[in-house]
Amino acid sequence: MMIALLFLLSFYGFLHFAMSVKKHHMDIYKGWYQAKPLSQREYWIMQAIAWLAMTASFYCAVVIWGIGIGSMAWLMLITVSALLVVALFSYRLQWFKWLWRYTCLGHKFAPPELKSSIDHRSR
Repeated sequence: MMIALLFLLSFYGFLHFAMSVKKHHMDIYKGWYQAKPLSQREYWIMQAIAWLAMTASFYCAVVIWGIGIGSMAWLMLITVSALLVVALFSYRLQWFKWLWRYTCLGHKFAPPELKSSIDHRSR
């Protein structure tokens, strides 16, 4: 159970790292509206969330298994989660869009016209 939590935290962090790249942000949002690059504030928010998720996953791993095994297990888990994010972005962009839109901050960084369409779907 804890391995799943560690994996999800690192996966969540890597999703935010990927979306903090301006090119990736433009690729994801270009079909929804006139794409515009991230503002500096949005960039720093996504980076902070990503680093907090990665730090939390490392902390949990060290608490569970100790520094030796925990750090090695954490490195293996972040490798797998990073590969999954890269594979989703490269080969299943629609799945990546769905994950970003409904599980992360995709609806917070969307423009007002897109936010209203997301809010209506979620009701």
